[in-house]
Amino acid sequence: AVIDYMVKNKGTMQPDIEAAWAAQGNPTQGSWEAVFGKSITEDDGSRPILHLTEHLFTAYAFANYLERLSVAGKEIYPLPTFVNATGTVNSRGRSLGNGCSIPDFYDIYKAAAPNLDILTPNAYPIDLEAICQAFSYRDNPILVPESGISAGRPFYLIGEWDALGFSPFGIDLDAEAQASPEAKQLTEAYTLLDRMMPLISQHLGKETMRGVHLYHDKPEKSLVMGDYEITFTPKRVGAIAIAMLGALGGDGFSAEKAEKERFESGALVIQLSDEEFIVAGSGVNATFKPREGVRSRFCDYDLIHEGTFDEAGQFRPGRLLNGDEQGVHIPTGTVGAVRVKMYRY
Repeated sequence: AVIDYMVKNKGTMQPDIEAAWAAQGNPTQGSWEAVFGKSITEDDGSRPILHLTEHLFTAYAFANYLERLSVAGKEIYPLPTFVNATGTVNSRGRSLGNGCSIPDFYDIYKAAAPNLDILTPNAYPIDLEAICQAFSYRDNPILVPESGISAGRPFYLIGEWDALGFSPFGIDLDAEAQASPEAKQLTEAYTLLDRMMPLISQHLGKETMRGVHLYHDKPEKSLVMGDYEITFTPKRVGAIAIAMLGALGGDGFSAEKAEKERFESGALVIQLSDEEFIVAGSGVNATFKPREGVRSRFCDYDLIHEGTFDEAGQFRPGRLLNGDEQGVHIPTGTVGAVRVKMYRY
């Protein structure tokens, strides 16, 4: 099964597998070392995966077992099956993964376990984009069954990757974990996403729904949607509050200092029409401008409503924002939704 898969997919597989096979002359039979060569056991400066052939052999053994388990399980209860692995990506110059279903070894799993439906990450590292890019190999759907607790993460994963689900680890360990501010915010996020699901379902797989994930090393992200470029930045302390603190002789607080603090936030944005958008998530600002190539030079807000979604999935407007509060803001520590209508001139 592995050789047949490799022959069929030659030139499109993961680079380490391609390179190891090519170095042996792309044989179509033989032992693991005959096909992939003897493993590099010490980093030679090229940042290889150490013990690669042994990893591939182990991956094949794991995948073989998981294939049999998936087939047997589906005969009893026909549900999708998945296997979970570390979300660490780009770990070169060392032995990694122990043959588990990390993207580097995906081709072995695809070859030996075609009935295993999803390969999923432990998404603890902060760079979710890199994890999702790696784990979406060969149209593998994104499902995050293990992660740190963050209210913004599910908004990003659903909005940008059409994720099937998100589950943090340890949220139900004990009463203290369940009572933490992070757990309460995640509960609010799940409630909001559940009520938004009819709207989300209409936009799955379309360019009318996107997601952003912000953190201390990547504090800004711009999306082009329709005729607008939307730039997201973290929402913590507003510019007016910063200015007032300075005027009142505060303790040296500044926007620059705030930007250096560790944080994590995320949101999804849905385009309802040419000029209307829903932004939902936690800890973000969103600013709009006409995208490059659009004839309009300027744009401004027509209406901005904070609001909620009811159990029927309908947006229920709350405060109408204007004056000093005019803008698309969802502060850190809160979960919310904003409906905005723009105009251009």
